[in-house]
Amino acid sequence: MSQEIQRASTGIPRLDAALEGGVPRGSWVAVTGEPGTGKSILCMHFAWAGLKASDPVIYITTEAEFRDVMRQARQFRMYFDDYEVHYLGGRPPVRKPQLVVVDIFSLLKTAKQLSASIEEIERSRKYAALEIDVLIAAINEAYRVLDLINETRRSPKRHVRLIIDSLSAFWADKPVMARKYSYQLKIATHRENVTALLVSQYAMTTKSVDYDEPIVILRRGRMEVVGIGEFVDKFFDDDSEGARLLKEPIYTLSMNLRSLKVEWKRVRAVSRHREKRKLLRVKLENGRTISVTPDHSLYALRGYKVVPVRGSEIRIGDLIPTITKVSLPVHERNGVLNLANEPWERNSKNVYTGNTLSAEPRGETTETLELSRDGFKLPRNFAYGGTGFIEVKQVEQTDPSSEYVYDLSVEDNENFFAGTGWVLAHNSTFGFGLEHIADGVIHLWMDDVESVKEIRRYLIIKKMRMTNHYTRALRVNIVPGEGMKLDLL
Repeated sequence: MSQEIQRASTGIPRLDAALEGGVPRGSWVAVTGEPGTGKSILCMHFAWAGLKASDPVIYITTEAEFRDVMRQARQFRMYFDDYEVHYLGGRPPVRKPQLVVVDIFSLLKTAKQLSASIEEIERSRKYAALEIDVLIAAINEAYRVLDLINETRRSPKRHVRLIIDSLSAFWADKPVMARKYSYQLKIATHRENVTALLVSQYAMTTKSVDYDEPIVILRRGRMEVVGIGEFVDKFFDDDSEGARLLKEPIYTLSMNLRSLKVEWKRVRAVSRHREKRKLLRVKLENGRTISVTPDHSLYALRGYKVVPVRGSEIRIGDLIPTITKVSLPVHERNGVLNLANEPWERNSKNVYTGNTLSAEPRGETTETLELSRDGFKLPRNFAYGGTGFIEVKQVEQTDPSSEYVYDLSVEDNENFFAGTGWVLAHNSTFGFGLEHIADGVIHLWMDDVESVKEIRRYLIIKKMRMTNHYTRALRVNIVPGEGMKLDLL
């Protein structure tokens, strides 16, 4: 005889109905979406429903101090301070808490405790507040504070709710690690009696470059210049949007922002999405261009620093990083490498030295290509480490050259050179990984406010194991005094 599934209410009646009564207990549910779509308010509802049901709650916030969370929750008649609240890292609780709060200050204190307790051989390691090991330690400490586990019992004695808003902070500077960190967290902290709501914040669907913009690819020892759209489309089998992780080692040209040197860095993921808006074409002083979505960031020299600047905020006269030479890592080569055919055939002379150049690998040395001056005005004042700067002369609107626009996720530097002027573009922070290990995914989004001239939010349950669920989108309304309300479309 099958056992009835126990469920945890989300605190939002129509969402519970869409889940046939609530989230199956023991599930890890990813809440995904862009900023401003209502993810944090959904977390408040889930915590409040838990407290009213006498479930212990662990509330981890990396985006705001918890006092600000409580202040906002009061606007929706959720009064967390009516319950026994304990801030992890503070004074030991006098009474058993019902709500344990972990904020950035708690994580910092946990990090210091970890650094102090490691073995002598690891003394040089310093734990940062936003390390996944620190988060795991904080969650396990919260279990102990709530008296839910002990040395002989690893699973909580009672059902507990875990909220992390948001996990993206732990891989913000290295989004390609999102999947690894998500697995690490689940293995270390998941218990059969814990239902978790985990926020993953990203805005990958808006920051992209046009189909025709060239990029440089190093694959199986061969360098080629290819349109980003042509390159990315090969990883999609249908007309879908989204992102794809790359298993094959493929490299592109990137810039180390500390040394200002051009480097080959591995492409970890690619993405594409449909785009109906006008793009921005940035024209440089040499006549070369790059076309991007208005919210895609290029790099510019601001206050003696190279920083990402939204396309819509690029100004005439800005100095943009570009390539002046390319170093080819010999250990990536496979036999004889023709360095010039592809760039020359595509008329990308600014990565071409003149005659066809081939080189056989010799140990761990590198070959350096100085870029052609033909049709390329070298920077007047600065050139170092393969990077120089060139002036923006015009910014204008243009139509996309295809129905999709495209982006890459590049390891470490999180940028890549693109366009006929070889402009440094900031890649989108995808941060995928949590969705892959989650039992459920609730996704929130909004219409483009510049197009519709109002806020229209939506929610859809993309997956939920162990239960049937409503499969169409729901309209989201944030109502003063009530919080999140969902309506059928």
